[in-house]
Amino acid sequence: MAKIGIMNPTYAPITGEPANAAVVYGPGKTFAHAINAGISYKRSDTELRGDNVVIESDNSITSGEVTMGLDDIQEADQVALLGVVKTGETGAEEYHDVGASAPYVGFGFITVRQLDSVVSYIGHWFHKVQFAAQDESTKTKGDTIEWQTDTIKGKAIGVNVDSSGTPKFRVRKPCATYEAALTWLKTKANISSGT
Repeated sequence: MAKIGIMNPTYAPITGEPANAAVVYGPGKTFAHAINAGISYKRSDTELRGDNVVIESDNSITSGEVTMGLDDIQEADQVALLGVVKTGETGAEEYHDVGASAPYVGFGFITVRQLDSVVSYIGHWFHKVQFAAQDESTKTKGDTIEWQTDTIKGKAIGVNVDSSGTPKFRVRKPCATYEAALTWLKTKANISSGT
C-alpha cells in the first residue's frame, strides 16, 4: 500500500466525556488545506527481569503526537484549536495570555492510498487532542516564491470510549470512495450532512 495524499483536516470541540462511552463533540469544522501529517507514539518500553533474563516486557503506547502541516490557520481556528485569546472582530488584534491552555478537540483527516492500481481512502479520527502554538519563522521573498506554511502539533490522549477498559487514541476507517470517507469523518466530527 502506498500513501498518495492527505485531505480534509477536521476538528470538533469536546463537550462531554461520559464514562466508558464515546466522547461527545460540539459542531465540527473542516478547515485549511492539508499539506502533510505525522503521527508518533511514546511507548512505555519496560521490562521485568527474573533469573537474569527478561520474563515480561511492555511496549504499550502511553501518549501520542499529531503533527499537521497546513496552508493557513484562520483566526477562528486559532481560537478553537490553539487557545488564542482575541479581542474585537475579525481582523482585530489577537494575543496569547500567559498560561492560557488550548482546548481539547477531536481531530481527523483523510489519507489517500493506492494498492494494485486501486485508489482508496482511510479516515482517521483522534478522540482527544490538545494542540499547542508552535514557534514561527518567515523569510523574505527571493527571485522565486518559497512557500511558507503553518504547522500545528498536538498531544493525542487515550480515552475510554467503550467498556473494554483500554484507552484508545485513534480510530481508522478504510473506505472504497472519497465520499464514504468524508461522510464517516463528518459523522465523527459532528458536522451536519448539509455543510
